[in-house]
Amino acid sequence: NIGNQLIKDQHPRSSEIQEHLDNNKKEWDTLERLAKERTKQLQDAAEAYQFYADANEADSFLNEKKSLLGSTDYGSDEPSAQALLQRHKDLHGELNAYKGDIQSLNNQADKLIASGISNLDLTAQPDEVDGAQEDLAYEYKMTPMEVWEEELVEKVEHQTVIEERTIPQVKALYAFSDHGYTMAKGDVMFLLNKSNPDWWCVRKADGTDGFAPANYLKETDPRIVQMPVRKPQKVKVMQKVKKIKMVKQKVPVKLQRQPKASKRKIDDSDSVPKRQKNINDTYEECQDLAAKRHALLEDAIKLFGFYRECDDFERWIKDKEKLLTIDDPHESVEQAKRKYEKFVTDLSASNKRIAALDDDVKDFEDKNHSQIDKVRARHKQIHAAWDKLNKLKEQKERSLEGASSVELFARTCDEAKDWMLEKMTQLDVPTHAHDLKTVQALQRRHQHLERELAPVEEKVNKVDLLANSVKSAYPQERKNVDERQAEIKDLWDQVKGKAADRKGRLENAVGQQIFTNSAKALLGWVGDVKDQLNAENIVRDVQTAEELLKNHQDLGADIKAHDDE
Repeated sequence: NIGNQLIKDQHPRSSEIQEHLDNNKKEWDTLERLAKERTKQLQDAAEAYQFYADANEADSFLNEKKSLLGSTDYGSDEPSAQALLQRHKDLHGELNAYKGDIQSLNNQADKLIASGISNLDLTAQPDEVDGAQEDLAYEYKMTPMEVWEEELVEKVEHQTVIEERTIPQVKALYAFSDHGYTMAKGDVMFLLNKSNPDWWCVRKADGTDGFAPANYLKETDPRIVQMPVRKPQKVKVMQKVKKIKMVKQKVPVKLQRQPKASKRKIDDSDSVPKRQKNINDTYEECQDLAAKRHALLEDAIKLFGFYRECDDFERWIKDKEKLLTIDDPHESVEQAKRKYEKFVTDLSASNKRIAALDDDVKDFEDKNHSQIDKVRARHKQIHAAWDKLNKLKEQKERSLEGASSVELFARTCDEAKDWMLEKMTQLDVPTHAHDLKTVQALQRRHQHLERELAPVEEKVNKVDLLANSVKSAYPQERKNVDERQAEIKDLWDQVKGKAADRKGRLENAVGQQIFTNSAKALLGWVGDVKDQLNAENIVRDVQTAEELLKNHQDLGADIKAHDDE
């Protein structure tokens, strides 16, 4: 404003003033532009630093999880593999939960790229101002300066010291009491002053001072006492002293700066797009590793379970081999046959176990298990042991006359048939009864009979197991075995049908008896109510009428209470 006023007033140096005003405006515009560029640069730097900080955190997290997911530890047995699978599920859950952070990081990167920020180049300068400019630099120079330094200085101080003093003493030759002072004969006192030759100033042991006649006192050996006395002493102390010293200081120096010919070359090896791609690739790699490790751990659990079943079945086979190969010399033929029959029953039941192992191996092959070769080898060992056991069974069967599987099957069928015919005879007993107690007693006997059917069912199942064993060992007996098996099945269905039918008839009989008893009780109650309603009551006074009314109301409430019945 001042410059414009001077130009308006036609100052003789108006042209020079205008030139200065133009230069100042140009410099001010340049300063504003630089300030805006600096503000934008700082904002971009803040966003870029935040992105790279988050990216570093994501890298650290993903690399940590990647090392865990790449582990080759799948456990040493089924429980340890299950524990590892549970821990892996927790780890996979953490990885899935981190997807939101990855998405947030991608949004940051997209925003930076859209703003034209692809590098963390925080040292880049805004466009240089044309022409030379002054910069402020600093140099170190030796300059005089007052400093305070500590040094030893002698100083006189009064200190308390202990000195020995000799104090004269006197002894009382006679007792004395006058002038406010009393002393006894033989008292020893301090002699304070004897300036008066006739009266001496003394002090007793209790601190009482007074004057006593000199001819009543006699001087004795003085007493030596230690007394604190303050005396001046020379001591050396540290004291700050002001001195002038040459000190190295940082001083500002103006330098002329020329504009740069070209900008600094930018390294894009760690650019935002590349960093974003690396993090996304690492996250996808972790997801793939997680899926692979989950599948491998499940395979390991199935494999350990298969091995466990194989080991258990192999132990059972070895126990049965010992049973077949070791003969007891004290055992009779009948005992040996019964033992063999029990073995054949167990062997028939174990066909399911070998079939289950075959199904497991087939499932492993269908799913292309990672350890399929080991599974096949173990499966082959189990089948070899199973075949060996069956050969030992055939040898044992030939050594025991009449103990063949066919004979065992026939005897088991006969026993099951006899049991079922006996139970059917018991089930044909009539269920008629004349009272509730009799029907309930029949129900209890029928429940006991149903419990006795459980061993019969086991015998029927044993027939089915032996039938399968005989048909596989003796194909020529298949027709006979099928007929006997069908006969036993038909009888068992009849037994179950008769049992269910008798149970239903007993339940109906119980319901009928309960209905009959309830109807009789209700009819008796109805008769009593009718008698009360038809009774002729003579009313003689108000009190009697009120009692009869109350009884009638109670009877009405009782009738409503019997509505449900």
